Amino acid sequence: MTITLASITHAYEFGTPAFVVGAIVIAILVALSSHYRRTGNRLVLVLYGLLNLWVIGGFGLVGGLWNHAVKVAVSAVNGGTVPQSLERFFMSPDLGSAPYEAIGILTFVASLLAAYFGYRFARTVRWMGRADSPGQERLS
Repeated sequence: MTITLASITHAYEFGTPAFVVGAIVIAILVALSSHYRRTGNRLVLVLYGLLNLWVIGGFGLVGGLWNHAVKVAVSAVNGGTVPQSLERFFMSPDLGSAPYEAIGILTFVASLLAAYFGYRFARTVRWMGRADSPGQERLS
Protein backbone atom coordinates (compact mmCIF):
# COMPACT_ATOMS: atom_id res chain seq x y z
CA MET A 1 0.00 0.00 0.00
CA THR A 2 2.86 2.38 0.85
CA ILE A 3 4.52 1.83 -2.53
CA THR A 4 1.24 2.24 -4.41
CA LEU A 5 0.47 5.53 -2.67
CA ALA A 6 4.03 6.77 -3.16
CA SER A 7 3.76 5.88 -6.85
CA ILE A 8 0.64 8.01 -7.14
CA THR A 9 2.32 11.05 -5.56
CA HIS A 10 5.43 10.56 -7.70
CA ALA A 11 3.25 10.26 -10.81
CA TYR A 12 2.26 13.91 -10.33
CA GLU A 13 5.89 14.82 -11.03
CA PHE A 14 7.28 11.95 -13.13
CA GLY A 15 4.18 10.60 -14.87
CA THR A 16 3.57 6.96 -15.75
CA PRO A 17 7.17 5.79 -15.06
CA ALA A 18 6.45 6.21 -11.34
CA PHE A 19 3.97 3.33 -11.57
CA VAL A 20 6.48 1.18 -13.43
CA VAL A 21 9.11 1.74 -10.73
CA GLY A 22 6.50 1.05 -8.03
CA ALA A 23 5.54 -2.22 -9.71
CA ILE A 24 9.20 -3.22 -9.92
CA VAL A 25 9.74 -2.56 -6.21
CA ILE A 26 6.62 -4.55 -5.33
CA ALA A 27 7.76 -7.41 -7.59
CA ILE A 28 11.18 -7.46 -5.90
CA LEU A 29 9.57 -7.57 -2.46
CA VAL A 30 7.26 -10.42 -3.50
CA ALA A 31 10.16 -12.34 -5.05
CA LEU A 32 12.32 -11.93 -1.94
CA SER A 33 9.47 -12.97 0.33
CA SER A 34 8.69 -16.04 -1.79
CA HIS A 35 12.33 -17.04 -1.97
CA TYR A 36 12.69 -16.75 1.80
CA ARG A 37 9.58 -18.87 2.38
CA ARG A 38 10.98 -21.59 0.10
CA THR A 39 14.58 -21.59 1.32
CA GLY A 40 14.76 -19.93 4.72
CA ASN A 41 17.83 -18.03 3.44
CA ARG A 42 18.71 -15.32 5.97
CA LEU A 43 20.49 -13.12 3.40
CA VAL A 44 17.27 -12.91 1.40
CA LEU A 45 15.42 -11.98 4.58
CA VAL A 46 17.94 -9.23 5.33
CA LEU A 47 17.60 -7.85 1.78
CA TYR A 48 13.80 -7.94 2.16
CA GLY A 49 14.08 -6.06 5.45
CA LEU A 50 16.44 -3.44 4.03
CA LEU A 51 14.15 -2.78 1.08
CA ASN A 52 11.22 -2.43 3.47
CA LEU A 53 13.22 -0.01 5.63
CA TRP A 54 13.94 2.07 2.54
CA VAL A 55 10.24 2.14 1.63
CA ILE A 56 9.14 2.98 5.19
CA GLY A 57 11.89 5.54 5.80
CA GLY A 58 12.08 7.15 2.38
CA PHE A 59 8.49 7.13 1.22
CA GLY A 60 6.75 7.04 4.60
CA LEU A 61 8.79 9.21 6.91
CA VAL A 62 10.61 11.56 4.56
CA GLY A 63 7.98 11.74 1.82
CA GLY A 64 4.70 11.23 3.64
CA LEU A 65 5.39 12.68 7.08
CA TRP A 66 7.91 15.42 6.36
CA ASN A 67 7.16 16.56 2.81
CA HIS A 68 3.41 16.27 3.08
CA ALA A 69 2.03 16.17 6.65
CA VAL A 70 4.52 18.57 8.24
CA LYS A 71 4.48 20.88 5.21
CA VAL A 72 0.67 21.03 5.28
CA ALA A 73 0.68 21.71 9.03
CA VAL A 74 3.33 24.43 8.72
CA SER A 75 1.48 26.11 5.88
CA ALA A 76 -1.85 25.88 7.72
CA VAL A 77 -0.34 27.69 10.71
CA ASN A 78 1.17 30.33 8.41
CA GLY A 79 -1.83 31.36 6.35
CA GLY A 80 -1.62 28.71 3.62
CA THR A 81 2.03 29.02 2.61
CA VAL A 82 5.34 27.76 3.89
CA PRO A 83 7.35 30.69 5.27
CA GLN A 84 10.35 31.61 3.12
CA SER A 85 12.68 30.88 6.03
CA LEU A 86 11.48 27.23 6.07
CA GLU A 87 11.19 26.60 2.32
CA ARG A 88 14.68 25.09 2.09
CA PHE A 89 13.70 22.27 4.48
CA PHE A 90 11.15 20.79 2.06
CA MET A 91 11.78 19.13 -1.31
CA SER A 92 8.98 21.22 -2.78
CA PRO A 93 7.87 24.10 -0.56
CA ASP A 94 4.71 24.77 -2.58
CA LEU A 95 1.54 22.97 -1.59
CA GLY A 96 0.08 20.65 -4.18
CA SER A 97 -3.58 19.94 -4.77
CA ALA A 98 -5.64 18.59 -1.88
CA PRO A 99 -5.70 15.02 -3.31
CA TYR A 100 -1.92 15.11 -3.84
CA GLU A 101 -1.19 16.19 -0.27
CA ALA A 102 -3.81 13.79 1.16
CA ILE A 103 -2.31 10.83 -0.69
CA GLY A 104 1.11 11.90 0.56
CA ILE A 105 -0.14 11.88 4.15
CA LEU A 106 -1.81 8.49 3.57
CA THR A 107 1.60 7.22 2.41
CA PHE A 108 2.91 8.01 5.88
CA VAL A 109 -0.04 6.23 7.52
CA ALA A 110 0.49 3.18 5.30
CA SER A 111 4.19 3.16 6.21
CA LEU A 112 3.27 3.07 9.90
CA LEU A 113 1.21 -0.05 9.23
CA ALA A 114 4.08 -1.54 7.22
CA ALA A 115 6.48 -0.80 10.08
CA TYR A 116 4.14 -2.38 12.62
CA PHE A 117 3.64 -5.58 10.65
CA GLY A 118 7.32 -5.68 9.72
CA TYR A 119 8.18 -5.49 13.42
CA ARG A 120 5.74 -8.29 14.22
CA PHE A 121 7.19 -10.42 11.42
CA ALA A 122 10.75 -9.77 12.58
CA ARG A 123 9.85 -10.95 16.08
CA THR A 124 8.65 -14.29 14.72
CA VAL A 125 11.80 -15.05 12.73
CA ARG A 126 14.29 -17.31 14.43
CA TRP A 127 17.63 -15.64 13.84
CA MET A 128 19.75 -18.47 15.24
CA GLY A 129 19.79 -21.34 12.77
CA ARG A 130 17.20 -22.12 10.17
CA ALA A 131 13.52 -21.82 10.98
CA ASP A 132 11.80 -25.19 11.47
CA SER A 133 9.60 -24.69 8.46
CA PRO A 134 10.08 -21.52 6.36
CA GLY A 135 6.90 -19.64 5.72
CA GLN A 136 5.13 -21.26 8.65
CA GLU A 137 6.05 -18.63 11.24
CA ARG A 138 3.14 -17.50 13.34
CA LEU A 139 2.45 -13.93 14.32
CA SER A 140 2.04 -13.71 18.07
